[in-house]
Amino acid sequence: MNATSDFAPIKQIPIIEVAKRLGIQVRGTKAMCFVGHDKASPSLSFLKSRNTWRCFGACGKHGDNIALVMEKEGVDFKGALEWFGRNFAVNVAQPYQAPRRRMLRAKKPFVPTTSSSEELEFFPAPGIYEWLIEKCGKISSPTGLNYLDTHGISGEATTLFNIRELRDPARAYQRLLEKWGAKRVCHVGTSVRCH
Repeated sequence: MNATSDFAPIKQIPIIEVAKRLGIQVRGTKAMCFVGHDKASPSLSFLKSRNTWRCFGACGKHGDNIALVMEKEGVDFKGALEWFGRNFAVNVAQPYQAPRRRMLRAKKPFVPTTSSSEELEFFPAPGIYEWLIEKCGKISSPTGLNYLDTHGISGEATTLFNIRELRDPARAYQRLLEKWGAKRVCHVGTSVRCH
């Protein structure tokens, strides 16, 4: 499924028509930002040639017409597609599949050629980071689950991208100290020293 062609009918709807349907009062190509930070003059601008919008005010939000619906209505991508289906009779019945992306290979960590302990203390230690990541578990805390839900991140996405949480940071830190020692843990990739 080609995402660009599947959503082309939605993306071709004039951005100003979408804004008006959302209740944004547009004059020419300008409007007061829907976030509400405008005081006297409009900061929301629409670029007809690209079918995009941008707020030049405090929020700095921008995007295409799908992003405008997501921001204004407070919905995720699927909710925005449903909104277009209701408001512009655009067929969005096909399930959304994210375009395939090339998997990025993890870069090999930089290993310094120096043996000076003072210089070494500021370089990352991959072993420590890998150990810490292994101690992270599947997201299960109410705070973590709420975050995923409010940001429209599905369980499938958390599995696909290996999104994890550190359930007990204080305990993990104590275990880091026990396994790797305070000198090594406190100097990993940072100039902040533990005392």
